[in-house]
Amino acid sequence: MIEIQEVRMLNISIQDNDIDTFLTLIEKLLVACKQTGFKKPFNDEERELIEGISKFLNINKPEEGRIDSIKEQVKEIC
Repeated sequence: MIEIQEVRMLNISIQDNDIDTFLTLIEKLLVACKQTGFKKPFNDEERELIEGISKFLNINKPEEGRIDSIKEQVKEIC
């Protein structure tokens, strides 16, 4: 019996000076997919992927209090 599987793989190389920027970007995506009260810009599969990447990179789930604090700061500025 022969079993054939198709595999798709993505390898990303990031230079040292871009690592922090990449991690910040992933953290912002995680915040955006976890916010409540806003239209969700991501579907279920996209949210699972963002959460999986964040977990793999040891980026913790953003604190809801921090998100609320940022919202209040934006309201005060506007």
